[in-house]
Amino acid sequence: MREDIISLPPMDSDQPFYIPVVGISYCDGSYKISRKCSYTCCIEYILKGTGTLEIGGNTFHPSQGDIYILPLLSDHVYYADPDDPWEKIWIDTRGILPYELLRIYDIESVYLIKQLNLYPQFKEIFDMAGNKKLDPVYINQQTALIFHDIVQKIASRVHKDRNEISNEAKALKTYLDRNIESNVSIKELSALIYRSPSQTIRIFKKAFSCTPYDYALNLKVEAAKLFLKNTSLQIKEIAYRLNFSDEHYFSNVFRSKTGMSPKNFRNM
Repeated sequence: MREDIISLPPMDSDQPFYIPVVGISYCDGSYKISRKCSYTCCIEYILKGTGTLEIGGNTFHPSQGDIYILPLLSDHVYYADPDDPWEKIWIDTRGILPYELLRIYDIESVYLIKQLNLYPQFKEIFDMAGNKKLDPVYINQQTALIFHDIVQKIASRVHKDRNEISNEAKALKTYLDRNIESNVSIKELSALIYRSPSQTIRIFKKAFSCTPYDYALNLKVEAAKLFLKNTSLQIKEIAYRLNFSDEHYFSNVFRSKTGMSPKNFRNM
C-alpha cells in the first residue's frame, strides 16, 4: 500500500487543538491498525472500498461515503477488506478540544456516520496542511475552525437520525439514561415496551448500534469519569454509587472501556 502523509510542525503540548499529521491512504489487504488507549482523536472519510472497524464493543463496516471517528483514549482495531480495500482521507488531532466538541455535541459515543459527504472539508484541511507558504499558527487556527464545522455537520446528521428513531427505542434509551446508578435488567426493559427480551435487544441495537447492556455500561463509565474528574469520592465509593458489584470489577470495566485504570484517569 502507499500513503500521502503530511506532517505539520510540532505545537506546544498544552494547545487545546492541533493537527500533527494528515494523510490519504491507498490500502491493500494487509492494512490493519490496532491501538490501546489512543492518544489522538482521528476522523476518517472513506473515498472508496470497504473494511471493518471494531470499537466500543461494536463492529462496523465503513464503506464509500462513510465517516468514522476514533475518539481520544479509545481502544480500536480497523482493517481493510482484502478484496475491496479502502482508499481514505484522514485527520489526526490532538488536544482537549476534539474530545470536548464530541462531548458537547453529544456524539462522543458515535463511531460511524453513514453517507455524509464531507470530503471538501477533509480535502481543505489536507491541502492547507501541505501549503508551505502558510504560517503554521494560521494553519492551526483555520483547521480548528474546519474541524469544528465537520463535527457540527456530523452532529446535525446524528441528531436528525435520532429524531427518526422509533418511540420504543427512545423509551428504552430514556429509561437507561435516567437510571445510570441502577442495574437495569433486560426483563425490566422488555416490560417497559411489552416486547420479548430478544425483540427489545433488536429494537435498541437497530436504533443505537449497540445492545442496551453495552449502552448502560458506557453510561456508567462516562459518569465515573465525571466523578473522578470533579469530585473527591474514593474509587470504591464511585463503584458503589454506580452499582458495580465491587471496586475490582468496576476498575476492570473502566480499564476495558478507556484503556487505563480509574486512578490513572484521575491523575491524568
